[in-house]
Amino acid sequence: MFFSILFPNAESAEKSAVVSDKFLHDIGLSDTLSAIARQCTDPTLLYTPTVNKEVVEYRQAIMKDLEDDELRRRFDRFSRRMTSLQGFVCSVCQESKTYVECVRHLSAARQYIEALREFTLNFPYEKIKSDGLRLFMWQTNACMSAPDMVRMQIDIMKLQRELQAVDYVILMHPDKLQVRPFDSQPDLKSNIESLFDRFKRDTVDVPFSPPPAGNQDQRIENEVLTLAAEHYPELFANWRAFCAKYTDFTNKAVLRFAVEISVYLRYIDHIDKLKAAGLSFCYPEIEEHPESMFLRGGFDLTLADYIAGQEKQPVPNDFSLSGQERIIVVTGPNQGGKTTFARMFAQAHYLAALGFPIPGSDAHLMLCDRYFSHFPASQSTADGSGLRDELLRLKSILDESGNRSLVVINEIFAAVPINDASFLGSRMMESLIQKGCIGVCVTFVDELAEFGPQTVSVMSEAEEGDIIRRTYRIRRRPPDGNALALSLAEANGLTYERLKARLSK
Repeated sequence: MFFSILFPNAESAEKSAVVSDKFLHDIGLSDTLSAIARQCTDPTLLYTPTVNKEVVEYRQAIMKDLEDDELRRRFDRFSRRMTSLQGFVCSVCQESKTYVECVRHLSAARQYIEALREFTLNFPYEKIKSDGLRLFMWQTNACMSAPDMVRMQIDIMKLQRELQAVDYVILMHPDKLQVRPFDSQPDLKSNIESLFDRFKRDTVDVPFSPPPAGNQDQRIENEVLTLAAEHYPELFANWRAFCAKYTDFTNKAVLRFAVEISVYLRYIDHIDKLKAAGLSFCYPEIEEHPESMFLRGGFDLTLADYIAGQEKQPVPNDFSLSGQERIIVVTGPNQGGKTTFARMFAQAHYLAALGFPIPGSDAHLMLCDRYFSHFPASQSTADGSGLRDELLRLKSILDESGNRSLVVINEIFAAVPINDASFLGSRMMESLIQKGCIGVCVTFVDELAEFGPQTVSVMSEAEEGDIIRRTYRIRRRPPDGNALALSLAEANGLTYERLKARLSK
């Protein structure tokens, strides 16, 4: 039985990972996810990473199916039609009291059936490999062939034929309306249609959208129909009976599917533009407690979006953790890609937990249950409260994290003397290692990079023979002790190039 396109069953939908405040902003995903969310009716999926490996694999299989162009077009059209119809359907799926509501009810039922019929007609079932889409198609076909649905289709056709056979005349007076049965009065319809034939154009197929109507328009329309019902009481009684019989004619799983699948489709649309520019995406293998983790050819998704318009590509980087290794410590000169590397690490794990393809060519990652970040505050303080706030934020992370938590620490304790930063950083590393967290720590304190077998030291590199030009490559290597000195020299305008320029004046 089909449950949802997001979860294979109700049990798997009960729990999602905890994402700390500001995490998505810190790792640079907020803008990208917001851009995708604006195109979705319900973007909840984008903000609820799962903690269940089965759910990840369920979603990955669906995403792989949707990479087929024909399947994607079919599901996209169906999703758009159902989504545009959904609000209209919900507004009429109640006991109708006026004839205007009866009009809307019959129209919604007809549009709903037409959308289902068109969607299932000549469907390429052999292309579907995922359990999620296969079960949904089974559900849809079962819905179409259900006795109640078949009877409703027959009743709709019968009622429409009867309504189309009704002809009446509206007599408009300054102070009243009259409705009479048609009785050989001149029919101006053919004359009007002939007059406007010259303006006809090819029809354009667009999603259903009922025309807006004000309260006054509805009141007049309902008055006309009420007067007409006096002349055709049996037919209008049958019409009311139809609306009462099929008060809620929709399949809730089908409507929910149309909303949920739009998130998959919009994410695929988003990364397709980057794929076309030559960037790689992959479906990571994912484990709750893997013996090793790696990402090859990874990059910052938001950075890739930003520079795509400039016809540039981000510099890809790799990482790996095996055995006791849990924390990657990044050192090196400023503006060398250290923060981008940290964001890449966090983005890869977060997107993988959504079941999405991630930036990179190959990956094996950990499925985390909590996501934390600690980036520098936007404003510094001169009264010492900045360090206090940093420590309070860090304490909250350390109190709540565990052996399946992901933690990203970026340039912590940068505003305190090096000895204090080293002491506080060491206590922080001890706690993270004791907790068993995985993560990245970007720091200028070289001692943290060689804290123990649980840490991996990587460095941002500069061009060989030119320490100023950055390569944005992050390599596994021990710290060289120059990062702090170079950073201080840059901050104070004391680099070789700056001194040489000043002395030559």
